[in-house]
Amino acid sequence: MMSTPVRHPARAALALSIALAAACTGGGDDPAQSIEGQVARGNFDSKVLGVRAVGGSGEVVARAPVTENGHFRLAVPVGQNYRLEVVTAAGAHPFVRKSGASGRNLVFDVCSAGAAYDVGHVHGWAESDGGGTCNDPCMEDPTMCDPCQIDPDSCQDPCKTDPESCQPPCDDPNGCPDPCMIDPDSCQDPCTTDPSMCEPTCDDQGNCCYEDGTCCDASGTCCYPDNTCCGPEGCCYPDGTCDPPPCDPTDPNGDCYCNEQDPTSECYCNPDDPASYCYCNEQDPNSYCYCNPEDPMSYCYPKPPCENPDGTVCCDQGMDDPMCWPQPEPVPCDDGTMNEECWQDGAVPENSIPNFGCEAP
Repeated sequence: MMSTPVRHPARAALALSIALAAACTGGGDDPAQSIEGQVARGNFDSKVLGVRAVGGSGEVVARAPVTENGHFRLAVPVGQNYRLEVVTAAGAHPFVRKSGASGRNLVFDVCSAGAAYDVGHVHGWAESDGGGTCNDPCMEDPTMCDPCQIDPDSCQDPCKTDPESCQPPCDDPNGCPDPCMIDPDSCQDPCTTDPSMCEPTCDDQGNCCYEDGTCCDASGTCCYPDNTCCGPEGCCYPDGTCDPPPCDPTDPNGDCYCNEQDPTSECYCNPDDPASYCYCNEQDPNSYCYCNPEDPMSYCYPKPPCENPDGTVCCDQGMDDPMCWPQPEPVPCDDGTMNEECWQDGAVPENSIPNFGCEAP
């Protein structure tokens, strides 16, 4: 039988990110830029595996898995024309900027590493309102997302034009009178004048009736104003119908009868009896634990290995190992395209991604 190496996906991803960063920065002379954020995992149709940085030629330069709450942290080496992707089991979702129905691919350079940068929450295209600030200098037309440039009057502070409208009313003692001072009767507890309004009426036997007409006996059976009565065994209704009694698993004539020693029971268990649900015989194809490494129907039939460059077997273990993630995909469409179908696979970060350590042109 083929032996499969034990994997630690999170450790492997971290080690791979560090190794890639060192390889792409001339042996580690330049530190990597730390980029982190939190993916809204529920915004994507399939399991979110992690986030990665992709170079201009489609090469992966950094990978990181996401934690249970969607957090990730990448170490991106010095380089140009990078983009980030949220990777799911179904494919990759490139980071994009959203403005209405149009978008822009988020491409950035790392000239030198600086302080860790947080992209904030990362949402799916449909769930995002665009995120970030409205004065994104990379947008061709900033007025598309800055309402104050479209209608400056809508952004005026009303307290500057009418200060009195912004004064708290209770700065004037007469503006917030105590209602109980005006009408003391409205603040009286009705239960102090008529306890029967707030407490059940009970007899010596423990039978109690409430204000709304509900009465309960000492056994816990309650009858309600609509003549429905419910107790430990279920409810009976005004039309005369009642809930079926609960099933007794010890009753051989019941639907839920369960006895692991009784061959007539559905949960009969005897590993040596072929008629038992837990029958186990590695040589018998009809047994659930049948094992034959040469039979594809056997549970121990080895799955074909994935073709990783390093020759490791990982894809049959799922996609938690970044080496088994789907391949990078090209950017969805040209910047500014007014077509939401074009951008619908994009992942929209709360904060845009700048160039790091690069001199302004």
